[in-house]
Amino acid sequence: MKTAGIVSKVVMYTILALSVLFIALSASEASPMADSSWTDVVVRWAYIVLGIGVVGAVLSAGMQAASDTRSLIVSLIVIAVVALYGLFLWNVCADGTPMNMIGYDGDENTYGWLKTADTSIFVCYTALIGAAIAIVTSEVMALLK
Repeated sequence: MKTAGIVSKVVMYTILALSVLFIALSASEASPMADSSWTDVVVRWAYIVLGIGVVGAVLSAGMQAASDTRSLIVSLIVIAVVALYGLFLWNVCADGTPMNMIGYDGDENTYGWLKTADTSIFVCYTALIGAAIAIVTSEVMALLK
């Protein structure tokens, strides 16, 4: 079990380091609409991290189902809530209005792509706020012990 904890921490820190690197490269671009844009890499990375999270949650729930059906039900509820939150972001918060971008003739300035990008941005904001709350909460709890 100790090895699994070490592997999960290594994977977590690797994903965090890659995320920070991609976001820094994207933010340092002179023109975010350039052909070799790091912004595209950040959006694709968001999909990959989301996929890793969903697969990890499903596998974790599956492994725990053999020993504890209550934790399986809780995990499935959490997955359903996250999926509903994603649908809420897509339907209510994300705006798919095409933008008027001078000098851009790409195919991604469409309703679906813009809704997906907005939803991804809102998911990133939520994850950032959640991570900050988790860090502060865990530090406060450690101080209270």
